[in-house]
Amino acid sequence: MEPQRSTFLRHWMSVFALVLAALAPMGLVQAQDRATGAAAPAGSAADTEQMRRDIDALKKGQEAIQKSLEEIKALLKQAPPAARPPQAVPNVVLDLAGHPFEGSTEARLAVVEVSDYQCPYCARHTRETYPQLEKDFISTGKVRYAMLDFPLRNHPFAFKAAEAATCAADKGKFWEMHHLLFQNQNALNPETLPAYAEQIGLDRAEFEACLEEGRKESVNADLQQATKAGVSATPTFLIGWLKDGDQLKPAEVIRGAQSFENFDRVIKQLLEAGPPADKAD
Repeated sequence: MEPQRSTFLRHWMSVFALVLAALAPMGLVQAQDRATGAAAPAGSAADTEQMRRDIDALKKGQEAIQKSLEEIKALLKQAPPAARPPQAVPNVVLDLAGHPFEGSTEARLAVVEVSDYQCPYCARHTRETYPQLEKDFISTGKVRYAMLDFPLRNHPFAFKAAEAATCAADKGKFWEMHHLLFQNQNALNPETLPAYAEQIGLDRAEFEACLEEGRKESVNADLQQATKAGVSATPTFLIGWLKDGDQLKPAEVIRGAQSFENFDRVIKQLLEAGPPADKAD
């Protein structure tokens, strides 16, 4: 939420802009029409002089409004940025054993995306923010990236889509399926899933057999871990240091489909501070 001063100034800047827009086409033009004889009989020197004074007054009014707008814009630029609201960090350790990771095995800082394949905000993150995360932090070996499934009850196809991703993970194709499911978020009914498996090079019959068998235990295990970590909505991102290979103690939480800049700030702060154990040594 923005500071009250910023909200107040934005409101009045909008009001001034509307007034300025209203004056330009109506007041000034009408006064000019009067000066040329469109709204008053010609031949009266007194009337003509009054019209000129009206035009001058309108011009000065517009100039004053424009000046006020410029002053408001300057104040807005000086206003401090909105503070990031504090996020409660769960006192849990996530067991990510068996979960596919992206990034270097040498990276100790990890981002865990808790996500739902039918969640539009999760898709927005995948489309708008993830590519820059991959470019700046994952492919450079600074961060590892993993995912916990959190299919919401009001999304009827999300659970089966999560099972499909797990079946793909069995064949080393989790991330390919993960991104493809988000690309086709509006077509996740179970009948479409085998075609996606074929697109990423999986055997259709084997994939269909996996879906038929189901991967409910795996998805439910993710749900339980995320719930213990305080997750109640998607997407949620748990960021922290890995210990013993795949045990994550969250140090920061980002909730919602936020901008890359928010991730960039948090990740850089953690990388600069280093793991808690390293600081103690």
